[in-house]
Amino acid sequence: MNMNNPSTQNNNIERIGGFIYHYRYPLALVLLFLAVLSGTNGSSIAGWAEILKEPELLSDTLFGHPRLVRADEFATQSALLLSQFKGLQPLSYFSAQIGGRISDMFLVYGQPAWDIAEIFRPFHWGFLFLGIDYGMSFYWWGRLIFLFLSSFELAMLFTDGKKYFAVLLSFFIAFSPFVQWWYATNGCAEMLIYVNYGIVMVYRFLKEKRFGIRILYALAFVIPAGGFALTMYPAWMIPLFWIAVGFLIALIIRDRKEMKVLCPSFFLGIAAFLLLFGGGMLYVLTKSSDTVQLMLNSAYPGARKMNGGEPFFAPFLYTYVSNFFLQVKETYTVINSVEIAGFYSFYPLGLFLAVYVMIRRKKADHLLIAGLILDVVLSFYAIVGFPRFLSAVTLLMYSAAPRVFRIIGYLHLLVLFRAVSLMPELTWKELPKKGILLAGAAVICTSIAALAGWRFYQGDYYRWMFVISAAVLFGAMLLLMGTSIKPLRKWSVLLLSLFAVLTVILVNPIQKGMDIFDKSPTVSAVFSIKEEDPEGLWLVDNLNYPSSNIPLLTGASDFNATHVYPDLETWKQVDPEGQYEEIYNRYAHIQVKLTEEDTSFTLLQPDNFQVNLNVRELSKFNISYILTDRALEDLLPDCRCMKVLENGLRIYSVSYE
Repeated sequence: MNMNNPSTQNNNIERIGGFIYHYRYPLALVLLFLAVLSGTNGSSIAGWAEILKEPELLSDTLFGHPRLVRADEFATQSALLLSQFKGLQPLSYFSAQIGGRISDMFLVYGQPAWDIAEIFRPFHWGFLFLGIDYGMSFYWWGRLIFLFLSSFELAMLFTDGKKYFAVLLSFFIAFSPFVQWWYATNGCAEMLIYVNYGIVMVYRFLKEKRFGIRILYALAFVIPAGGFALTMYPAWMIPLFWIAVGFLIALIIRDRKEMKVLCPSFFLGIAAFLLLFGGGMLYVLTKSSDTVQLMLNSAYPGARKMNGGEPFFAPFLYTYVSNFFLQVKETYTVINSVEIAGFYSFYPLGLFLAVYVMIRRKKADHLLIAGLILDVVLSFYAIVGFPRFLSAVTLLMYSAAPRVFRIIGYLHLLVLFRAVSLMPELTWKELPKKGILLAGAAVICTSIAALAGWRFYQGDYYRWMFVISAAVLFGAMLLLMGTSIKPLRKWSVLLLSLFAVLTVILVNPIQKGMDIFDKSPTVSAVFSIKEEDPEGLWLVDNLNYPSSNIPLLTGASDFNATHVYPDLETWKQVDPEGQYEEIYNRYAHIQVKLTEEDTSFTLLQPDNFQVNLNVRELSKFNISYILTDRALEDLLPDCRCMKVLENGLRIYSVSYE
């Protein structure tokens, strides 16, 4: 056999592709096993090196560098994770690490816990059985692998089983700037995994004729439905929910004749799902009822209700133009890298192609129609706004326009790939005539995106980045449409997949392990004291976030650690009249400054406030230790300096005798 023969090579590629497709889940599990075995993850936990001024913490960063802009990940989520493992009650649903009071670590803090409710958070299972280092590897790589797989399953549905397009769409979702920059916070990756699998499972449940398999689909849907509900970030959840509902309605209308619903398996499946899902949610809401009430009644984000209508953010549809260089030069955009990161949706190319395909085929397509309707509705909400009652009925009042535009990017990807998959194959003979039309569409769309995205580049020095980005995106659009030419398809898919990966490959570092703080003199000093007095309550004085979370790294109780939901009882002890309740009744990073003046509160940002705490009121909270960057002997005569660290931080013990 001549291996150099193009036909033979194509057959080999097809065989390899078929093998990977058929065994994709066993192969994915092998890949996950190897990734976990490596003990690596993409956390920016070594960002503490700069916060603590201890460069030795960077020694376990194998590739890339930690992102300080990812403080929500390394300084909040990862700090809380470490406290869950090192606290007095490891991996408990409720813990006293936050503020010295019992806090709900499971629902809003989103931390792993030994509880039956963890069935809804499968990516936490590694923490429960493998420990923090290997658990973080499972958490990090497991979500990436299953985001790719779930995107592939959804893409197979949207592209009518065309594997080339399904693989490419999987790359564009899993390796999108939006996913990679938001990867470790707000349940971004999990939401998409659950929505992708949810749409597929519901569709297959409705079409399945075999009794047992249908029941299995209903039971399997319990985990993505419950997991989605527990991501607890409605700003993305609500628009994603409506996208899932809209496309499922389109699929039901399209395939209604193939769906058998008035039968025992249908009703039994629905009943089993409602029993398990409803029972699980009732259990969590009952156990966390106080937490839910505090969240709903908080000034931020609970009381934040919106009606959309923020046209200023409309260019967020085009921020993908500025995403190309984010991983190497974060400072060239007006908005920080995380906020500006989106999907490479090539908007508005998908809208052009959707209309073009339906005109060309002289036939409406249910999924494209649903996508266009969803686009109009969500864009209208974000740009023009809804009346208050409609915002409330749709629950979109919990989603701000910038967050909605990010999810519209995901919607546009689905519309775009649906349209591309329906485009008729072009022959070389047809290429000159129809290729000009498609190239023209690429020129128009690139121009629109470029003009809209221009504002996100600051300073003339960075304009060249914009020009390169626009040129690359134009080439990417041509390659995408080139997939309709069969001889070019595999090369277009390969190059576009590489494009997707290369534009985010440097976003997250490769980190070995999580518990790197045995190398930190600061954390080691706090830890040694905590080991002698595990119930001691720490206060961090005169230091901004994220330094206020340092005691959490050791599992010590941290008075002014980040409060993901309000702690009204604590602050009412120094504000009995509720004068400052609007300030502290919120999700917040908390800065404390000890003073001889009366206690007062100052709101610094929507999620950050400062407490000027009178030193005479320390005894109300039974503070045991203070971590600060200043001498406190004159301010607090009863304190004793236990240690002065090389980075200028001091540790004091407090006596109330």
